[in-house]
Amino acid sequence: MSKKDEKNGEKAETALIDAKDARKLLFKQLDEQYTLPWKEQAALIRSETPMTERGIALALRVARSFGLPLQGLNIITNKRGEANVYVNADGLRWRLHTDPRGIRNSTAEVIHRPTTTEPWVEVKATITMGDGSEYTNFGAVDCIPGSGVSNALLKSVTKAKRRAGVDAVGVALPIAEDFLEWVDEERKAGKKVDIIDAEYKEMQSTPVAEPKNLAELFVWIEQHSHTIDEAEAVTGMSTSDMAADVESAIAKLRAAWETKQQ
Repeated sequence: MSKKDEKNGEKAETALIDAKDARKLLFKQLDEQYTLPWKEQAALIRSETPMTERGIALALRVARSFGLPLQGLNIITNKRGEANVYVNADGLRWRLHTDPRGIRNSTAEVIHRPTTTEPWVEVKATITMGDGSEYTNFGAVDCIPGSGVSNALLKSVTKAKRRAGVDAVGVALPIAEDFLEWVDEERKAGKKVDIIDAEYKEMQSTPVAEPKNLAELFVWIEQHSHTIDEAEAVTGMSTSDMAADVESAIAKLRAAWETKQQ
């Protein structure tokens, strides 16, 4: 309402809409996306290779499961030709800003600065939701003292906040940007890169208690002295199926391993 309207005691129309109504409008747009012809859906999804109708069907199942827009997904094909689904920053922002709890605060704290013996930057990010629940995660980027520290700090903050966002909204998918940044760094170092999970590389030396995404599931499987191929055979699930339903994969693996021990 303008000051003039207030003085005249008149009610003014406003373009602002209630947050609940805004969420309804956004989810209506999701429903419209989900019913588009598959070729139009393919134009919305980020993929380095041409999308097939089967690949779109996989992405659509994942999008529906996690309430994500199609442009919030990346499809990356591994060296065996399997399509793996990743959530990207746009998808995380969508989920965070449509969460009924709302976001109260988002903070980042530098917990390690580079030294000659420990040349990396590490940041801790915390997202606080409207109901007071907090989600914390970490991001680290290699750098040497006095060279590119500011850029490394920005990247670490972004990485940590992305990971905290995944925890906050419960999207059990690896993060596309983490993977693509890792691939870029490896290629700049002159290394030949197979399409594998970047987070998987980072977590190999860290014990995983309860996997929340495909990267953690792969590490968890190997920490139990099994291979990914064995896991696929035992569960009857492909890598893409595991990405879409991590909990089912864990349950099937535990049941199979327990039966084998008996």
